Amino acid sequence: MAKSASKTSVSEKPDNPPYLRAVVARLPRYRAGRHRLADETSEPRAILSANENPYGCSPDARSALVRYAEQGGLHRYSDACSDASLHEALVANLATFCEEQEGCSPSPEQVLLGNGSDELIDLLAHATIERGCNAVVCAHTFPLYALAVRAHGGEVRVAPRTAPAYALSVERCAALCDERTRLFFLANPDNPTGRMEDRATLHALRAALPRSVLLVLDSAYAEYVASARYDSGLAMAWRDESVVMLRTFSKAHGLAALRLGWAVGSRKLVAALQSLRLPFSVNAAALAAASAALKDREHVLRSCNDNLQERTRFADWARGAGLRPLESHANFLLLDCGSEVRARSLYRQWEGAGFLVRLCAQNDLPHMLRVTVGTKQEMDALFSVPFDLPCCDVADSRSSVGLSVEQPSL
Repeated sequence: MAKSASKTSVSEKPDNPPYLRAVVARLPRYRAGRHRLADETSEPRAILSANENPYGCSPDARSALVRYAEQGGLHRYSDACSDASLHEALVANLATFCEEQEGCSPSPEQVLLGNGSDELIDLLAHATIERGCNAVVCAHTFPLYALAVRAHGGEVRVAPRTAPAYALSVERCAALCDERTRLFFLANPDNPTGRMEDRATLHALRAALPRSVLLVLDSAYAEYVASARYDSGLAMAWRDESVVMLRTFSKAHGLAALRLGWAVGSRKLVAALQSLRLPFSVNAAALAAASAALKDREHVLRSCNDNLQERTRFADWARGAGLRPLESHANFLLLDCGSEVRARSLYRQWEGAGFLVRLCAQNDLPHMLRVTVGTKQEMDALFSVPFDLPCCDVADSRSSVGLSVEQPSL
């Protein structure tokens, strides 16, 4: 008897191997920021697509990495156990950092290292999500949260953000949670909007969510925030077993290639995640470089101060060029181009001039471009590129005239 269509799973369709789980076959692939021009025949003038630190890592971190390689450790497996001294040194440095920055001292049992914060996000989903469970993510945010939840069989619920500021409603967030909700992901500052939720909002959100829901605060861009109203969530995660905070060495510390993230949470949560983490996922070279990078506060402070200056200058230029930059507290700006047609046109023109930026269609913001703030020289070069934008789509009433910009100045 022929199998009915209603019983045919995605993995049983002819274009998918029969052994694949249906949910995996349906998952979209995460699209990272590009580092190569479309023609791949020339080097880009500036890579402004991946929110990396354009000033690179600390010279001390680079020296530590070279020393580790010269000492002959590259042929050995690395892990928190086999490289206990490196692991303990970094955790000790993180404890000092936490004490100096936010007045809290998480114990080593409250700190978890991962292969970038990406691994930590996946571990959280792995530890909490099963079929029938759900997690809440914010609209337009970093896509990996939803991908991790769906990969483990969970339902994703989306908390809306209200334009033009893309603000969250604590009440609407809490209303999305039920007895099967396990995680609430909040990037703060958010990627790609750059929006910051202040301390009062964070505490109100935690109070409104059920205690059975783990609040995941992804503070990857914390170092870039200059507002006194900001709270990275570190102290909350230190005290509250229903909060975990994620950080990374990929942004302000300039170590994106080495893949190292860290989390602070309850002892029980960290122990559970440690049991799921693959062996050797954190490499010793990254541990050595990160310890040195964490101690070089001047390099991070200088990078963040330069970013603030260039971000302000970029926002002023964008407004003068007829674009609408959203307020940002990170190392990038989100530019509202008025329509998808205009966003793609500007994307192509900038790429044609050698500048790689980021389309935001996968964030359901097809009319916007995310642009990493580069060095002064890179931003001056970007500002000098003439461009022409077509009229907005008929359905888009925000702008009704074409725009021609030639070397706009501040």
